[in-house]
Amino acid sequence: MIAESLYEKGIHSRFVKIFMGKKDFDCTDIQNTQMKLIQEVKLLVMNCPTSLIVFDEIHEMCPSVLDAIKPMLDHHQTVDGIDFRDSVFIFISNIGGKEIASNLLELYGQGVNRNEVDFHHFEPIIRRTAYSTGGFEKSATIAQHLIDHYIPFLPLEQHHVEKCALAEFQAHGIYHPTEEMMADALSVITYGPTEDQPIFANNGCKRFTKQIPYIIQKNKAKSEL
Repeated sequence: MIAESLYEKGIHSRFVKIFMGKKDFDCTDIQNTQMKLIQEVKLLVMNCPTSLIVFDEIHEMCPSVLDAIKPMLDHHQTVDGIDFRDSVFIFISNIGGKEIASNLLELYGQGVNRNEVDFHHFEPIIRRTAYSTGGFEKSATIAQHLIDHYIPFLPLEQHHVEKCALAEFQAHGIYHPTEEMMADALSVITYGPTEDQPIFANNGCKRFTKQIPYIIQKNKAKSEL
């Protein structure tokens, strides 16, 4: 969504770079990996000062790898003659998922609705868990408060999951799925944190990607009998 807002070609813009966890980072030679990362980011921002650089699955990255770009995240006017202050760095991770869900459950118990929660309810949790594992483990970037915002991905409730299912059906041209089709789709989702508290979805909407085309074909076969 951010890429679509910033660039005409969205995520396909040559000024968007996405790094993926273990795939893009070799842990056997950290120094060489850091040098390659520095050069790639420098080249990108030299060509476009408002570049978007995304690091996905940082929970699978080697500790200290991301320290290589710490000077670029700091408040320097330039680093090696390059100004990084207009570039956007995004770090995505599953770190702290259980802790976020637990804290949200506590807020519910205090009478706070989901749409009333704010970043400050979760920032200490995300910062603490990110500092203890993955690419930001013991990182100076976190220790020196160089990350502007910690944004939680809150667990989905049933009505969110139902909207996901409807959207997936619509993407396949089914705008009014039957109750039976919806029930079939939603059957792959389980809820937690416990059987006595089935509040949050344990598995997200990605499961619908394969499940719903199967349901559509199954119902089409039934109608043809």
